[in-house]
Amino acid sequence: MNQIPYVERLLAVMREIERDLSTEHGPLQLFALFLPEESEGFWDIVVAAPWLRPYDKTSYSIIAKEVQSRVAPEDILHISRVALIDSSSESECVKVLETKSAVYFV
Repeated sequence: MNQIPYVERLLAVMREIERDLSTEHGPLQLFALFLPEESEGFWDIVVAAPWLRPYDKTSYSIIAKEVQSRVAPEDILHISRVALIDSSSESECVKVLETKSAVYFV
């Protein structure tokens, strides 16, 4: 796959974040970068884990803190948002996967 120059750097950092979150908090069922078709090059970080609650500010803070502290400033500009999805809902996971044009599983 022909990657945009910053994507390799971003993927490397995301792999580290995924590994460390799994070690510290427990397994992640999904940790991926998605590029929605309408995003004009801005990536979504989509995460599902039994220990994360999609409507809980603390859950978002856990992920955002790791991303903000590790991703280079010039690369973080390419991230649109963090999306937490319900890990117990298979239909929600499938819906997210169907709406994205490029996916990198970390």
